[in-house]
Amino acid sequence: MNVRLPWRESEIELDLPDDWRVIAEGRPKSFAARTSVEEEFARAMAEPIGAAPLAGRDLRGQRIVLVVDDLTRPTPAHLFFPYLLRELERAGAVLRIEDVVSQDYVRLDVIDRPGTLARIATLFGQARIGISSVIQPEGHEGRSVPLILMIHDASNAAMTQALGRINRLSVVKSPAVMIRVEDFR
Repeated sequence: MNVRLPWRESEIELDLPDDWRVIAEGRPKSFAARTSVEEEFARAMAEPIGAAPLAGRDLRGQRIVLVVDDLTRPTPAHLFFPYLLRELERAGAVLRIEDVVSQDYVRLDVIDRPGTLARIATLFGQARIGISSVIQPEGHEGRSVPLILMIHDASNAAMTQALGRINRLSVVKSPAVMIRVEDFR
């Protein structure tokens, strides 16, 4: 038995075994071509399937996880992601980076001499940032050693300000490395 199926701009013919029975034949619906990914995404955001539009929701204080496919997939995630973030911003779900509050790991490369830790702790204190724990391997006075700190919850704005001041200290040999600690609670 021969069956013709749509294929790209034309059709293909399949030769099926004679004892097979075709129950139904479906043809894809025709859709008008979209002029751009942006146009299609705007339409999808305004008319989502099975849910209210994001822009009409109050998502302030809600935690949202965005999952997109990996780079090996041929989808235009890099094109629609900015539009999705804008919609989430309108719904109040996106904080400005300055307002993000988290714990942080901070790694500094400092000169091992008396008062170094005190100077750094003072600058954190002036920014109203608490230090949860400190690790400083034993070094030799006058030489460079790593100083690792776990910081209590602090805003990104306060951390940026404090680390800017700390990085200018003469005992700090390279810019601080800060790693945000996310707990997803």
